[in-house]
Amino acid sequence: VMIASAAKRPDSREGAEHGYPLDGVPVSIKDSELAEGYDATISFSAWVNKPSKKDSTIVRILRDAGAIIHAKTSVPTTFLSCETRSDLFGRTVNPYNPKYASGGSTGGGASLLAYGGTVIEIGTDLAGSVRCPAHYTGIYTIKGTNGRFPSPGGVSSINGLEAVNLIAAPMSRNLDDLEEFWKRMLKMQPWNYDPSVSA
Repeated sequence: VMIASAAKRPDSREGAEHGYPLDGVPVSIKDSELAEGYDATISFSAWVNKPSKKDSTIVRILRDAGAIIHAKTSVPTTFLSCETRSDLFGRTVNPYNPKYASGGSTGGGASLLAYGGTVIEIGTDLAGSVRCPAHYTGIYTIKGTNGRFPSPGGVSSINGLEAVNLIAAPMSRNLDDLEEFWKRMLKMQPWNYDPSVSA
């Protein structure tokens, strides 16, 4: 939970120029995204108490846009699972019935969304990591084209496999919120933060 940093107001030139299109919108981020001052463990106990020194690219854009980043969400160890369970965080259950799973690997974000704890979750997807949890919990997501949203700066369990791209993917409780978030992120001109983003 990132309450202390969530209270900070954006002061970037980029945000001011674009009118803070996400001003006040609560956004949670998958544990793999870097947020300055917070761990990014992907459920490795060896990575606990090693806070990030900077924000990943998409987190920088969210902050500049005025979003309130209030939580990092649980993932299975190394991501590669259809159930969100780890020795570090325990089991993340389905908010509708704790006997069932929330999916993986963005299962923590899907559960938080379905439970009403956030408006937008930023997950990542390689082989169903947002799509599977969305199906399990009845929320909405879209895995965009590679390069639609910035992905650099997060941690990965598959370092060195440059041909395997984790794609940053938003999740929401309804389709209207997802569409609106997408439009507002593009107002921030993410290609100015990361030249590999599709313009």
